[in-house]
Amino acid sequence: MSNTKSFLLRDSKVKHIHTYFDKKGELIKPLQELLINFSNKERKYFAGMADGDGCFRKKGKTIAFVLELREDASEPISALAEIFDGTVRKKFNFKSKNNKPSLVLELFGIKAFLFSLCVYPYLLEKKNLVKEIILNSKINKKINFNFNKEIDERKFSFEYLAGYTDAEGSIQMSLRHQKGWKGKITSGYKFRYALTSNDHEHLSFIKNNLLKMGYSFRKDYVDDYKNRKNSSIRKPTKYIYLKGGPKEHTNLYEKILPFCKIQNKIKKMKDTFNYVMVNFSVTKRIIDTIREME
Repeated sequence: MSNTKSFLLRDSKVKHIHTYFDKKGELIKPLQELLINFSNKERKYFAGMADGDGCFRKKGKTIAFVLELREDASEPISALAEIFDGTVRKKFNFKSKNNKPSLVLELFGIKAFLFSLCVYPYLLEKKNLVKEIILNSKINKKINFNFNKEIDERKFSFEYLAGYTDAEGSIQMSLRHQKGWKGKITSGYKFRYALTSNDHEHLSFIKNNLLKMGYSFRKDYVDDYKNRKNSSIRKPTKYIYLKGGPKEHTNLYEKILPFCKIQNKIKKMKDTFNYVMVNFSVTKRIIDTIREME
């Protein structure tokens, strides 16, 4: 018996595209519509999402992009499937201890190629991999896309950070109780924003850009998985943590919240906004940010 099982939820409407240009030498209409509907903000967001949870690959002559997310955090898959007419499957993993289903988005051929081209200028972690896939793809021999210094340069943006936060970020607002002097119990909320990656240089790039903007961070933590199952084949994972309390976290959330898509993370950011509004004097800018998300 297979450890996994999947069911088709959404089928691609346009398949097996072999002709990319019309008689005038322009992209055919279905492909033009894909690019028109994929705004620069969305391209930056999905670059961050793809760096975190996406998989670019080239198998034989076929180029593909696959994105798998838990079903209860799959809003980005629904959004991208609509833009790129992607195939979506619901997947069950019976071997996993957490048997919650996931959704899997698949783009193949010219759709995967165009998606890769669109997000390439904004990728950070997988930039070199995607460039190699594009250059060696059969499709590029017909399209002949030329790279240049401007799009090869790595660029940070809050849209990208929103996508990477949705993929690899942890947002917490938890009530803590502790015993103080004379056994008195005090309660308070703890706020945490963390990012993780096996690519340590990638996280350092994000952190350094945020440091330049005035954000502060706690000491990095690296989990090397020593004395644990499969520790010899697991890459050490780096964690970076934003430093400060609710106001410091709110200062970052107001930059990324307008672009995030996963509702449970949006809710945690909104809860932090609301906490600041109740307990501190807040600016009109923060209030407007919350109202825009209603």
